[in-house]
Amino acid sequence: MIRNLAQRIQHLNVEMRSIDNALAGLIEQTAPSLFALYGVGVDTAASLLVAAGDNPDRLASERSWAHLCGVTPIPAGCGSTEAATGKQTLRSTASCSPAWHPTTRPATTCDGGEPKG
Repeated sequence: MIRNLAQRIQHLNVEMRSIDNALAGLIEQTAPSLFALYGVGVDTAASLLVAAGDNPDRLASERSWAHLCGVTPIPAGCGSTEAATGKQTLRSTASCSPAWHPTTRPATTCDGGEPKG
């Protein structure tokens, strides 16, 4: 039984790599500049393209992207604002950058030079 599960896992890993390779090719044809962005891999790029849909012009600015993700400031009463929770795509891209991007890494390291989180 364990052997069957291990073989199934191996088969699914091969299938997953095949699908990722196919998706990477489609993304490269559609929006090659996405892969140039730090922290954007196949899953994130595919999610961004799905969010853009058939009308990428609606993502003409950072503000329009934030609005689509639901992270634009919303009124919280008394004139103050608070940010709404965003989609996983935005969160995963934003959390990847600080610890591993060369520009932001020094701000997130402790004395030993290792990332804090």
